[in-house]
Amino acid sequence: MKAYLILLLIALWQSPIAAQKTSTPLPNKVSNDQLEAKQIISIPPQKVLKFDFKIADAAHFEQQAKENKDITNTENYNYDFELTTWDKKTIDFKCSEKVKETCPTYLGYSESMEVYLVRKCKDVCNTLLIDAANGSTILLPTYFDGGSTPLLSYKYMLVYSSYSDDSFDEYYDTRSIIEVYKILDYTEALENRFEYLGSFQSRNWSIAEIVFNVDKPNAFVLKLYEEEEEFSYVEMEWW
Repeated sequence: MKAYLILLLIALWQSPIAAQKTSTPLPNKVSNDQLEAKQIISIPPQKVLKFDFKIADAAHFEQQAKENKDITNTENYNYDFELTTWDKKTIDFKCSEKVKETCPTYLGYSESMEVYLVRKCKDVCNTLLIDAANGSTILLPTYFDGGSTPLLSYKYMLVYSSYSDDSFDEYYDTRSIIEVYKILDYTEALENRFEYLGSFQSRNWSIAEIVFNVDKPNAFVLKLYEEEEEFSYVEMEWW
């Protein structure tokens, strides 16, 4: 009887059904088209944050920019590159487009969030955050065809978008928008790490770049387009 049970267990173990249940490995190499990008959960830009404003200058902006060291490895790997996750998956970003500008672009690696940043453009540009641990992916909000840019720290994430042409009101309700997210528990799944705090919109400002004020975690400095090769600078602090 005991020998019969042993033979039965061996037969079950070797059967296709048993093998199917016990071997479900993740693929070691995947195409970027196979990524399931989840939309980051945010409230539409109706919750307006309260801000204090003050005039800044180029020297203050450049000093803060030097201290903003979160994004590393910003080499431009346009057209063909691979990303490797900690669980040893390889995500392949091959470019098969005739127009190279529509190929995926590697934007860098965030030390604070431990994510890769990648931009993909066709009719509209989209920015992806890819978890370096396991390859899970989220899609950042995009309000303009040119896409959005994330700014990351250990406590907050800004997502900003802007339109530089004066004809913006033919296509959009605003010229620029900044969304603010609080970063929650880093042990959570990537799509659950963010709490939407609110946003700011402007019909007057075209944003060239934003950097955090490293001395104030809830403040940042904007570099704004004025005329050709001329900029103005503003510091904003939310509360």
